[in-house]
Amino acid sequence: MNIRDYKQTDNEISMQMKQKKSDLSEQESKSLALDLETLNAEYKNLLVRYKQAVLDYTDDLNQEASKPCSKYNENSTDIDQACYEEIWKSAGCTTTGFTTNPDQANWAKSQTLNQLIYDSFLWATTPDQPRRTGCYGSYQSPYLIIGVGTNGYIYRRNGLESEWTQINDNGYNIKSICTNNDGKGIIVSTGTNQIFSKTNFDDPEWRDVQNNCCVFSVAMGQDGTLIGIGTDHQLWSKPSLEGNWTKTASTGEWMISICIAPDGTLFCIGGDNSIWKKNSYLNLTSQNWEYLGGNNHVISITIAPDGTFIGVGTDNQLYSKDSYKDLTTNWKGPHNSSCCVVGITTIANPEYDANLNSGYSTAKEPNYNINAKKYTIIQGQSFWGSKPISQVGGLKLNECMASVASTPGATGATFNKDKVCFLRGGDGLSIPSAENDFSIVPKSQQLLKVVETVSADLKSVNEKMQKKIDRVREIYGNQVQDRDVNNYDLIGQHDKLQKERKVIQDMLKQYQNLENEESEAGLFVTQNYYGFFLLFLISIIFIIILAFFSTDQTTAKAISDATNSATKASVATAQTTTKMVNPIYVLFGIILLFTISYIYNQYFQSVYNNLPSFKNLSSESNMLYFFIFILVAFGIGSRFI
Repeated sequence: MNIRDYKQTDNEISMQMKQKKSDLSEQESKSLALDLETLNAEYKNLLVRYKQAVLDYTDDLNQEASKPCSKYNENSTDIDQACYEEIWKSAGCTTTGFTTNPDQANWAKSQTLNQLIYDSFLWATTPDQPRRTGCYGSYQSPYLIIGVGTNGYIYRRNGLESEWTQINDNGYNIKSICTNNDGKGIIVSTGTNQIFSKTNFDDPEWRDVQNNCCVFSVAMGQDGTLIGIGTDHQLWSKPSLEGNWTKTASTGEWMISICIAPDGTLFCIGGDNSIWKKNSYLNLTSQNWEYLGGNNHVISITIAPDGTFIGVGTDNQLYSKDSYKDLTTNWKGPHNSSCCVVGITTIANPEYDANLNSGYSTAKEPNYNINAKKYTIIQGQSFWGSKPISQVGGLKLNECMASVASTPGATGATFNKDKVCFLRGGDGLSIPSAENDFSIVPKSQQLLKVVETVSADLKSVNEKMQKKIDRVREIYGNQVQDRDVNNYDLIGQHDKLQKERKVIQDMLKQYQNLENEESEAGLFVTQNYYGFFLLFLISIIFIIILAFFSTDQTTAKAISDATNSATKASVATAQTTTKMVNPIYVLFGIILLFTISYIYNQYFQSVYNNLPSFKNLSSESNMLYFFIFILVAFGIGSRFI
């Protein structure tokens, strides 16, 4: 193997390495392009999330800044109307807190922020008609109280907290009252110890009852049994409103008022205003009285459909206990505008709408944290702030969050799997914790964390994209340099080819001109050559004709005779010659003469054009070879003839 072969092998190896490197670069370029496309799509999605997170965060900040009471603290006075409306709404009231009464307006201006919060709390939670109407726009009690006035007429009111309204009917001198077992009608006893009834409480007329004498307090059981206190202050019963009375008293009893509970329990007021009961209004003689306490200072009692135990005090005003099943609690009252009655009963309110009245506030204490932020719960994290506030166990997660919102100074909390709520104060961040831990933080903090998380993801994707782009630049930077070198070489080769092309075009053009000139010259010589022979032949013929016509008769006769003699002699000579001369040599001479004439013609054209005829050189050589072959053939043939 010589040096040239080694050099060629090295070039081939170099080309293969370059091709392999190019293939690898192309594969890596495709992979980088795919990675960049994927990262770009991920970046766009993250950018949309980031914009939305920033928008949510700024909206929350704007909402916090736009709170009407954000510029006041707990001791601020001269609270503006917008803040007062916010306090009123936060308490649960659905009406406006605006008032046109100048005294009320001046009073509100003189109150601190916390005092207005407490007052609004009372309006929202006190179940009387004025506050219910003022806070919620209307008031409906689930039951109506029908009372006997000290003047002997009957009145109605919407629950415990409303005003008395007289019922217009023909009754008078009424002393006590109870409700029929259908929940609509009422039964009364009069000052004459007689009983009367109405189908509906607001009917205009009373009707008589058989055997209506002589009781002054009555109550009807669920099966229609009527229980009454006779003039002897002992119990009497009859099976229905129209039945006959039967004494059902126990030994030593003395009472002034009775009522029957929804479960059939019979309650009565004894002589010292003490309260007693029997478990059923049936079989009274077989039961003993159960003492429930004295010093109650009530003269009449009844039980509402919801179980509220209501009594008329010795001051003729209304008092109540939350449930007839627990009379150990203290009396509430007197209730507003409840004077003045001597007997009461209750019936279901036909206009009551449970759905309409389900929106009453049940708060037990006011929420002074009017400017509290909105809180959110994050699982798997905890919040410790910078200082402890309190620690409460046994709460639910939502109760812990409510405690944060209602506790002054609390900025967050941590709720763990043991149901312990750690209320914390001060600034701080929500940090990773156990899976069953929950951090309770302001919503703005949680939204800010979302912004920070998405921002970090954007940064990470951007860094990955930058690395990929740098690698692309490295690959395509080398390729660009190689392409520049190759391009420079190609440009040089192109210029060189252009120059060579121009030279070739000039040569072709020159050759074409020479060919054209040669063709024109050959045509000219050929034309002259043939013209020469034609003129030569014509001249000979003309000379013969001229000579023939230019002689006289004697001369012509002499010429004719001489011609004939010459002809004969020529013929004889020719015959003798033909016998002596080989005709092949004659033919050979003719061919030789033709060949010389043709070569002379071609030589004359070449001399004329000053160049050899390369175009016809091949055909001329062939022709020359042909004639030489003929001559040789004639020469060989003549030797055998």
